[in-house]
Amino acid sequence: MTESTLIGIAIYVYLASWIGYLLDAAFRRRWSAVGADLLVVCGLSVHALAIGLRWAESYRLGMGHAPLSNLYESMVFFSWALGVVYLLALRKLRARILGVFVMPLVFLALASTSLMHRGIEPLMPALQSNWLTAHVI
Repeated sequence: MTESTLIGIAIYVYLASWIGYLLDAAFRRRWSAVGADLLVVCGLSVHALAIGLRWAESYRLGMGHAPLSNLYESMVFFSWALGVVYLLALRKLRARILGVFVMPLVFLALASTSLMHRGIEPLMPALQSNWLTAHVI
């Protein structure tokens, strides 16, 4: 399975989780909230696998850098990080209503990457440092 296929799956899973949170907010159905939580976890897992595959692909191509070097890669990472922060906040605050507002952001950020150039390019010399990863994160 390719990285772009996994990103596509994650986009639809995030959309489904947003719908689950909307159903929970509108009808107060516990099953939709729990289902939405599970979908977020599944989406983040698939999303993380896609990031890992892209990172491995950059090494296979001989460039060997973290997938954080262009707009596409940054948006993929940003949407993943936003989902992780949401899950941490959910665990701490127990406020599922946040999912109604956060999940469309995750969905739209990741969906916007389908309009971007996906090629893996070598890093320009100014970015060839381990500080790049620390800086972006």
